[in-house]
Amino acid sequence: MKRVFTPIFLSLLLLSAAVLPAGAQNVESLYERYADKPGAESVSVGQFWINLAKLVVAFGQEETELSDDETDIALKTLSHISAVRVADLSGCSEKVLAQFAEDVEKCELGGYVVLTEVHDDGDDARVLVRKEGDIITEMVVISAGEDPAIIQIEGKITEEEAAKYIASSIE
Repeated sequence: MKRVFTPIFLSLLLLSAAVLPAGAQNVESLYERYADKPGAESVSVGQFWINLAKLVVAFGQEETELSDDETDIALKTLSHISAVRVADLSGCSEKVLAQFAEDVEKCELGGYVVLTEVHDDGDDARVLVRKEGDIITEMVVISAGEDPAIIQIEGKITEEEAAKYIASSIE
């Protein structure tokens, strides 16, 4: 009995491992799945371009017409960011957008925490964060409403610093 059960069990285990991930959508796979769809516009900005942006902000204050406070906030914010990926899906077909909305609805969080959700007159957005202790290491904004998009921001920032930046940008 043991000789028959072990190969069957191992076969089922391998089969389930091969089949389950293919159907399950998670937050990390949404960008890869939709960024290259026809009509999608996507960009990925790494550490080099983030550092270049810091130089532009620091040395181009007159051209950017930022105040000293705005420049400081921009530099502090950029110092916490290591990568940004954006996929704008508004140019995609209705079929792609319907599939995207369905995938977002069924999406498994897998280590992300919902920071906030908005459901209002065509707007359907979620802001998710991944944390290590009290440090936010990634923030993802997923909008499946009128402006369908995926925005991923990687870096390291405390919740307190993030709240301070958000508050200062609202003023």
